[in-house]
Amino acid sequence: MVTEPLPPALRSRLHLQGAESPGVVPPTCTAPLELLGTTYTMAQEVTWLDDKHFAVGRWDGSLGIFAFAESATSGPVINCAVNSPAQEGVQMITSLDERSFVSSSDDGTIAVWSTASPTPWTDTRVCTLLQYDASFGAANSGALVQVPSDIRYFVAGHANGFVTIWRERDGHSNWDLVSSVDIRAPKPVNPWGLHNIRGIDVVSSGQGIQSVVAGSEDGNLTLLEVPTGKIMSKTCYNPLARRGINSLAMDGTTLLVANCAVGSADRNLWAYTVDVASAQITLTDAVNLVIESNAPQAFNFDVAWGVRTTSGGAFFSSTEEGVLWVGNASASGKLSVLGNVPVTRAVGQGHILNLGSAVCVSRNRLIVASYDVSEFRVTAR
Repeated sequence: MVTEPLPPALRSRLHLQGAESPGVVPPTCTAPLELLGTTYTMAQEVTWLDDKHFAVGRWDGSLGIFAFAESATSGPVINCAVNSPAQEGVQMITSLDERSFVSSSDDGTIAVWSTASPTPWTDTRVCTLLQYDASFGAANSGALVQVPSDIRYFVAGHANGFVTIWRERDGHSNWDLVSSVDIRAPKPVNPWGLHNIRGIDVVSSGQGIQSVVAGSEDGNLTLLEVPTGKIMSKTCYNPLARRGINSLAMDGTTLLVANCAVGSADRNLWAYTVDVASAQITLTDAVNLVIESNAPQAFNFDVAWGVRTTSGGAFFSSTEEGVLWVGNASASGKLSVLGNVPVTRAVGQGHILNLGSAVCVSRNRLIVASYDVSEFRVTAR
């Protein structure tokens, strides 16, 4: 089992190459040098905080807050740069309101950040730390849930396969842990026995109860009630999978799941319908977003919904090849790919230095963050 904090795309790639020491990648040079280790600066998470600002969390533990530039000649402008003590970087950022958000911290805490300045986010600071059992592991994903009674809950997915549910007591700096749930699959689809919960999203609301769906590297899609933490159902996203879930996005009744496809028969984007009443998750379609079809793996790093209509909606997905994919999902969950655009610069002799990009969408504004941070305006087609 891999114990070193290694980006998932690289971990999977090295495993397929049969690398004995996944933390050390020997350089292809003749210089008298021995590579001891690498600090990765790739982005892991990007999230909109308000109508104009978004946050980017990186593998090296840095967290930057940017303003959307609204310009065809310049990129996003950084408002504030802070640091997180997270062992594996900032893996989760969830907006609470236009003045606060939460992010992953170390194995036993989640950081709550806030701003009080008239110019938002220039004074971003940690106002409290949410403490939990360190055996749950660092937070990999999160979602804000509000029940009809206006009570707010924050749901976090953790590295060791646990979900925690927090209730807001009296303002964004005060949260109580109300439930923790073990959702680990007994037989993970990945070869390392990993249970990282890489995605959580809100499914639907009811009479004082909502449900969320969690996606794990062990391969399970789990429906949970909030705030009770009751497990409604567990579904393996692909019984033949060799890698687990990297990201998910829920909208209406359609769920999109991003993963790493291994082998030409596998797929790296899956669509499902979710029926809360019966707690059923049903596969509707799958596609492989890949340019080099003979590559040993096609790692899909992230997926996000764009504008949704009654007939379906647009999706955006980022893959290991340094490409952003654009497509549509119909109301019945059928996928169609519209095109793609390179989002990572080539270095060296045409080599793409990329392990995936984080994406987030707000109306017609799209952010893609890898080593660089790019903003796009989504146009009608």
